[in-house]
Amino acid sequence: MQNVTTRADQAPRRASRQEMRGRAAVIALLEDGQQRLGRRGYRKLVEESTHDRHTETRWTAAWALCELGESHPRWAVSLLAEMITARNSVSRDLDVRMAAACAMGSIATQHPRPVLNAVRTLACHHNDDVLIAVACGVLEHLLEDHWELCRPVVERWLAGRDRRPKWCLLHCYLPGRIEGEILRRLANDPDAVVRRRAAPALARWETKARRKKGPVQ
Repeated sequence: MQNVTTRADQAPRRASRQEMRGRAAVIALLEDGQQRLGRRGYRKLVEESTHDRHTETRWTAAWALCELGESHPRWAVSLLAEMITARNSVSRDLDVRMAAACAMGSIATQHPRPVLNAVRTLACHHNDDVLIAVACGVLEHLLEDHWELCRPVVERWLAGRDRRPKWCLLHCYLPGRIEGEILRRLANDPDAVVRRRAAPALARWETKARRKKGPVQ
């Protein structure tokens, strides 16, 4: 008996029309030259990149906006924030949100203030994937390179009742010079849920600190 091969077995899954339109539009926009994109062109770049399920397309669009951030940081950060929080079904994947978050984190190196202003809003978002992307892709860079600028914002987060900015702090890699202080305050937070989440992180930090200190002579 011959093996029957169906058409579905022979061909890979075809991209939807919406995906094809998004991918083609992103490529066409970038090949046209970023200098000529203009405000409408970058807006279209953000909109069209949300139609494609391929992470590579979204990363391409995000890093194009990162380059825009060298000359127009506020505008680029605003567009990247839209990409991070997009409600399109494709944007539910954490990898897709991370593309825009990492691009925004790169802009923070030279232009921390507009990025910090965006993070103040993004850190209160209701979507957990958004919080993780912001924590790992943006907040880590700000805390490491611009702690004094971030300190007042972090103080308000720690003193406030909103759990979501505190989740961001727990998800990101905290610089060594402030890690212990922040984890202790989170572990003593009035909110029992925050205390439970912070306690294991504080225990790991204390164990690591004891190992570094070594045996007492």
